Amino acid sequence: MGVNDADVIIVLHRPARAANIGAAARAMKVMGFSRLVLVSPTVSLDGEAAAVAHGAGDVLAQARVVDSLDDALQGATLVVGTTARHGKDRMTPIKLRRFVTDVLPTYSPAVLAVVFGCEEAGLSNEDLERCQFAIEIPTGPLFHSLNLAQAVMVVCYELFHRARPSASALPAGAPESGASEETAASSDAAEVRFLTETSPSTQARRQRMESLYRGLEQFLVDVGYPDRSSVTRAMADARRVLDATWLTQRDVNTVLGLFRHIRYLLRQASRGAREPGDSAER
Repeated sequence: MGVNDADVIIVLHRPARAANIGAAARAMKVMGFSRLVLVSPTVSLDGEAAAVAHGAGDVLAQARVVDSLDDALQGATLVVGTTARHGKDRMTPIKLRRFVTDVLPTYSPAVLAVVFGCEEAGLSNEDLERCQFAIEIPTGPLFHSLNLAQAVMVVCYELFHRARPSASALPAGAPESGASEETAASSDAAEVRFLTETSPSTQARRQRMESLYRGLEQFLVDVGYPDRSSVTRAMADARRVLDATWLTQRDVNTVLGLFRHIRYLLRQASRGAREPGDSAER
């Protein structure tokens, strides 16, 4: 498969510097990725962005520009957000390499979207709530914040490294060195495709999980979860935990049935509290 078929989407959320967009496009192409989405960029893609993208003008030219993060994530079945910040009400990030090595394989096949925040503030809590996972790039003790394009480079490298077979896996007679740049680029592009087209079973799973999440969210609202922001945070946590599982339709039906029964019991208890003499009379 060619590089344009790789099911990895790099999303830059409100990028503010043309040079970073160009450098991100170049980093993507070097690692064999081409699907770039820009959410409400505040700068032009001409001039500086095009100059810095040197050699990756096609990635920049084909970049999709959208108005919202929700639009950018259309078609993705696994969404991760990058962050260097921690906080009480903030999704706890996991290390990038652990995500690529331990988590990502459990989701394949999938269409992966990796979201990077703007240069000044990164991703907000609300942005991260649209992600199943938050990931962080480990850094040294002196400074913890990477430049946007550098972060894109590191993430793309880890994804490329995870996709690339070891030297021992190369077929007999395969050239290990001395191949032309064109041949090497073509080979690398083929190797980078580790996330296949979304299969019917994956689509069916996503539909099952979304029905479960709708049921859970409605249940939290019905039982009077403290406020809307608490429901949103609880749902983000539930997605992060449950998305790592593979529930059957029967499993989902069982859980939704439990929600319905608990709601019924709560209504009965509420009715009994309002009409204490009603049960005795019957």
